[in-house]
Amino acid sequence: MKTTFTLNDHSRLELYVIRANGQGSTVRFVPPVLFGNVGVSTFTTNDDALAAAIKKHPYYGQIVFLREEVANAAETPKTVTVAESKDYAALCDATKPIVTVDAVTSIAAANHWLQSEHGQVFSSKKIDDIKSEAASKYNTLFPNL
Repeated sequence: MKTTFTLNDHSRLELYVIRANGQGSTVRFVPPVLFGNVGVSTFTTNDDALAAAIKKHPYYGQIVFLREEVANAAETPKTVTVAESKDYAALCDATKPIVTVDAVTSIAAANHWLQSEHGQVFSSKKIDDIKSEAASKYNTLFPNL
């Protein structure tokens, strides 16, 4: 668990705490300084035994305060969504030859190609819509778009 303690001011403090197993540790509260601005002194740890030792220190609740406790990110799995790839070749007419244009790499290049080949521009400004329209109307695929 990630535990953050604060002093609620910008002073420096060094504590010596003793853990439950008898091991001693030095804890330093140091304020962050950025471009001359001094922030609030904090100390953050992922060690639960050290956090428990700080909570048992006589300064806890007087000078040292608990800012937040957050569960580890490893305990809460994150879900990642993967965009499905659309098969634009399936939108093409199989009875006609399918044209693949590798030179089209942007929306502007796609509109330039369509204007030079067919005298029109795409109605949409979204890449998926342009690829769909090119495949269904003009039997053309843009693999690099």
